Amino acid sequence: MPSEFDMDDRRGAERLLRVNEAARMLAVSGRTVWRMISAGQLKPVRFRKCTRVVLADVSNYLKAGKKVACL
Repeated sequence: MPSEFDMDDRRGAERLLRVNEAARMLAVSGRTVWRMISAGQLKPVRFRKCTRVVLADVSNYLKAGKKVACL
């Protein structure tokens, strides 16, 4: 059964996550994800009043083995 954040699907590479979804994937708080965006560690996608993070960026961050630091 595929997970909620399955990258095997082609659409997964283009999927946008809400900040709280990215936080769950990284096992951190939403505030930490906002700090990561501010620090340039994650690239935000903004439209209207919404901010999203590309699933592939979060996945690549995890694959790179980078530790999420409290900023």
